[in-house]
Amino acid sequence: MMRTIADQAVSVLAKAGPNRRESARQAREAAAESATRDTVEVSAETRRRVDEPVRTELVERIREQLTQGVYLTPEKLDVAVERLQRALSGS
Repeated sequence: MMRTIADQAVSVLAKAGPNRRESARQAREAAAESATRDTVEVSAETRRRVDEPVRTELVERIREQLTQGVYLTPEKLDVAVERLQRALSGS
């Protein structure tokens, strides 16, 4: 089970009792230890998408439609729900 930094700090503070200065030191050490192990992996797909140019015209058009209240249609919501269902089912 992976514990968060907050969980570790609470655990350390609970064990240390009245010696708060020592408790704080131990909490800082636990947080630093956890931080050195934390990693993030970015998929190749995500890296590819980050490099794609922003489609400014499309963004502006959609912003305008949202402002006017005409962007969300039943058809677009149906497509979004279908895509979400596929993503959640893994197909």
